[in-house]
Amino acid sequence: MKGSRDCDRWTWRQSWMILVWVAAAVYLYTRNIGNTFVVDEWMFIGARHYFSWQSLVAPHNGHLSIVPAIVYLVLLKVFGLGNYVVFRILAVTMQLIVCLAVGQMVLRRQGTTVAFLIATLLAVSGIGVQNSLWGFQIGFMGSVLGFILAVSFFDKFHDLDAPVAYQFLAMVCLCVALGCSGVGVPGLITFWLLVVLERDLRRSWWVVAIPSLLYASWSLRYGDSVPAPRPTLSQFASFVIDGQSGSLSGLFGVDIMWGRMAFGGLLLLVFLDIRRNGLSFRRNVWLAFSAAFWMITAFKRASLTTPLSSRYLWVGSIILILQIIELIPKHRFLSMNRRVLLFIGSVVVVLGVWGSYPLLTEYRSFHRIWSDQSMVTNSILLANRENIDPSLVAHSFGEIPLDTTGQFFEAVDQFGAPDIYSGTEILGNTDLSLIAEAAMVDLGLMDVEPTDATCADSELLFEHKVEEGSTLVFRVTTPTVVRVARFVDIQSAPDANVRLLNPGNYTIELRDDGFGLPLRVQFDNEVSQCD
Repeated sequence: MKGSRDCDRWTWRQSWMILVWVAAAVYLYTRNIGNTFVVDEWMFIGARHYFSWQSLVAPHNGHLSIVPAIVYLVLLKVFGLGNYVVFRILAVTMQLIVCLAVGQMVLRRQGTTVAFLIATLLAVSGIGVQNSLWGFQIGFMGSVLGFILAVSFFDKFHDLDAPVAYQFLAMVCLCVALGCSGVGVPGLITFWLLVVLERDLRRSWWVVAIPSLLYASWSLRYGDSVPAPRPTLSQFASFVIDGQSGSLSGLFGVDIMWGRMAFGGLLLLVFLDIRRNGLSFRRNVWLAFSAAFWMITAFKRASLTTPLSSRYLWVGSIILILQIIELIPKHRFLSMNRRVLLFIGSVVVVLGVWGSYPLLTEYRSFHRIWSDQSMVTNSILLANRENIDPSLVAHSFGEIPLDTTGQFFEAVDQFGAPDIYSGTEILGNTDLSLIAEAAMVDLGLMDVEPTDATCADSELLFEHKVEEGSTLVFRVTTPTVVRVARFVDIQSAPDANVRLLNPGNYTIELRDDGFGLPLRVQFDNEVSQCD
């Protein structure tokens, strides 16, 4: 009977944990309201919309991204550009898998309850928003997952005196980590130190040598780096310290001052552990990875950006949590009353969600804005495919071009069209109308062009409507300012829609793109319409 009760209790506990994680998955999925690809995803789609060795191994902003490239190509081939929901699910799934891997590492040292609570905190905390809500970040997440699994398999090889298969699995995980993103590089460096300092080089040299050889071969043949000014020593040190401190404070959305104190406390724990147990690199492997990650990132990015970007803090928080767990005596929490432990842990999880929720809200808004930008631009592109120069920029992030219109249309031919807004939806929303107006200008669809055509004056104009599928030809006799608009009120048209014309003959053509809207033209001087 006692065994039956224990079994029932365990089944109930499993069901409860599964229910919480299903709720976490739904929570994360509903935080992302984007409807199409954004930013770096267009670089991926534009440059990698076909299977070839070159498209797989080409660097992305200096990263080897062969694993994300394969995943995206397969999903695009199966589901197409019009099913972005698949990539939203991909991001959430990867986030939960990484957190489960963290939970598995914690489980070995502190039991089921602590492992569940920590994994849940990391899963739903807003600190990982840039990774957990964006499918493209499977690269960062895959590198961290690969390193955690590599350490786990390496531990099993030593703790259980297991067969060489565990070494092989550790090697494969390191290769996957390197193939996901540059975050795999600090993992490789840390693993070299682990093998050497733990005096296991004779048995395990090949575990790190093979990934190193493969990555070095790629780097020499295909690798590149994003040009960036080198940071000063002050920038470098500040980036490394603030990054690790922010990784701890960001979990709860509190000021970085608290993170600095927490990181100082962690270093004190490390010092005391070394005094008590002697120096063990394995016990500090996570701190070593964290140091390598932040130093490499600082060297490349400290002069360009802040260390408090959520994609960086997500990596740091996971790794430092694992380091803290490593320093706590094994099974320390097993002696606590489970209900008390669960209550305290649940409060910590709630505080983490509550404190970091603004990060989720901020990034949700960011992703929606760029999703709208992409969908409106795609609407204009697809409606005017035959009228657009294939060398023009299709999507951009600020001043950074992401793909060309030619690449975009090649991807559409390969995977089908992405989701778009209708003309009615664009007109019914001021923000979408402004985006559409800017896209028309950027793609040269509202250009005022000089013409050599002869002009027989027929009518004097101050303003005119150019209907779809028609052309306006006019003569300017004195310097004249012309203003054009289609999706917005002509008086509030952006500066890009305003141009000074010198005397001469000009033409404005509006192709038939199905939006059902005329192009409005306004002059500050009379011009002559030509027959």
